[in-house]
Amino acid sequence: MQHAPQIGESTAVLAVVSNGVIQGASVGDSVALLVGTRELHDLTGAQPRKPLLGSGEAVPVEFGAELRGRTLILATDGLHKYWRRGDAHRALTAGDAAVSLRLLVESVRLPGGSLQDDVGIVLIRPLA
Repeated sequence: MQHAPQIGESTAVLAVVSNGVIQGASVGDSVALLVGTRELHDLTGAQPRKPLLGSGEAVPVEFGAELRGRTLILATDGLHKYWRRGDAHRALTAGDAAVSLRLLVESVRLPGGSLQDDVGIVLIRPLA
């Protein structure tokens, strides 16, 4: 990849879920988390947090797992660096996806209403 200082640097995480199998890749400090009733597994735990996309030195790291009734969360560090696991589990069992997403964002909101960092979240849940 070519260095692009005029564009800046960023992280990325992507995943494809097909027939219950998760395949993905990541660069930087965005994460893919697999959340069950009593577990939270960071699928991107082996990913070095730097170098970032745009540096010309980023190397994507692959990950994979089986969904098996769990929820897959793709998120920026604005969520995973500041959340508490208990808040995440309550949010994910709170109801539909829109409610869960709202509660996840609220769990990292500062008392004054702002966020410590930008928050991007994708939830992937198994079909009932």
